[in-house]
Amino acid sequence: MRTEFEFGQLVAAGLRVVDADQGSLLLAEPDSKTLRFALVADRNGAAVPSGAAASLVGRTIPIGSGITGMAALTRDVQASSGSEAGGIPFHRVRGDGAPHAVLAAPLLAGETLLGVLTAVRFNRRKTFSPENARAYGIFANLAAGILESANRFPSPDPVRDGTSRLLSDIATFVRDRPDRLAALRGILDALLSLP
Repeated sequence: MRTEFEFGQLVAAGLRVVDADQGSLLLAEPDSKTLRFALVADRNGAAVPSGAAASLVGRTIPIGSGITGMAALTRDVQASSGSEAGGIPFHRVRGDGAPHAVLAAPLLAGETLLGVLTAVRFNRRKTFSPENARAYGIFANLAAGILESANRFPSPDPVRDGTSRLLSDIATFVRDRPDRLAALRGILDALLSLP
């Protein structure tokens, strides 16, 4: 992810404000039915490098399931803890570290769901307050702005752009000079045989 550093720093700031242990960024999948973990960060903004929490990256949660899925479905900040009777049940994901309290705030661009920002606490004596929920909602709004800006103005990718141009040039060459296809194939074979 191009903006991984920025999101790591944003999550870290949010975690410090709401006094949480760990946070994550989940992105809405194109199928509009799931969220995918894109980043798991600690209070220092560093992506969790290894262990169970790092294995969350790439895993998915169904929209509407658990605290995080409900934040996506309702488009509103959700919070719950393991000690709350009748609260939203947790959607367990292997490697989540068994959090005691979860806070999830949707990332919205107008009516479009971009993802969800989460914060978790592992201490069994701590839950999230309504003020924590409001504060983390602000961080989710900032994350949505960063994500929307990154999608609207993607940084140039010289490898991708160069590859696209090369493929376009080859297609034009083949279309305009079909009699030279064998020569082009010979050049490509020679290049592929280079060490």
